[in-house]
Amino acid sequence: MTARFGRDLERRFARHTLRAALRPLFERALAAHDATAWVAVNDAVAMEALRFLHERGVAVPRDMSVAGFDNTLESFFNGLTSWDFNIPALVGALLGHILGPRPSGRAAYGPVVEIEGFVAARQTVRAVR
Repeated sequence: MTARFGRDLERRFARHTLRAALRPLFERALAAHDATAWVAVNDAVAMEALRFLHERGVAVPRDMSVAGFDNTLESFFNGLTSWDFNIPALVGALLGHILGPRPSGRAAYGPVVEIEGFVAARQTVRAVR
């Protein structure tokens, strides 16, 4: 019970600290009346942006679109549009590199592998006009 309480407290503290640090940035971004979308560095920041916009009465996605990066479970459960790095394809490529045949000579490291991600479009981004 104590360890769980500690983890919950740590999460709350981290979220409170993140919220306090982001508030001035969000205030400036909201003052830019020509902005139609906010793209956050990760889903945690995007979730804070959604909370901030909700507190300010800004309708998402009607008035402002919001997107994050990471495609976390929190983004899924909250309908946040997010960039997905395609982890299953990444793991497959890593395993293929580790377990596959070893090239020899100058190309000892093998070819560069590009793994395409995708946008997990949900309820926080409106249609492009």
